[in-house]
Amino acid sequence: MNGATPPEMLLPPAASREQAIDVEREAIDYVLRTLSSHELLALDREGEQWAAEYASAWKALCKQIVLMAAKLETLEERARKMLESAPGWPIHGLAMGRTIGSGSSILGIGDPLGEMKQAAIAEGIVSESEIRRASDV
Repeated sequence: MNGATPPEMLLPPAASREQAIDVEREAIDYVLRTLSSHELLALDREGEQWAAEYASAWKALCKQIVLMAAKLETLEERARKMLESAPGWPIHGLAMGRTIGSGSSILGIGDPLGEMKQAAIAEGIVSESEIRRASDV
């Protein structure tokens, strides 16, 4: 160690070189574990400070993402319904007809926004009425 080892941590002299190496390894492992726990605590504190500093900006960003995703979901549904009325497939000359409204969603399958919307509502980031208004495009 560095000479500042408390007396209660001092060990009697090792009987062999191998035993001395083992003791040294255990001491290094102990110090590394201690330093690692200090580092984790420091990272937790820094994370809490960062979250407090950026909380409102993060909340605003999350709100915009949820509202834009709700709007995109509605637009994709509108495109799918429009293509359902088309006389055949593929429709030549229709801009982006092979990608938009083709059945593949940018958002995913099923209800990809369900969990995100519910979390945003539960955390007070966005209200149901704001989501409805964003979807009215």
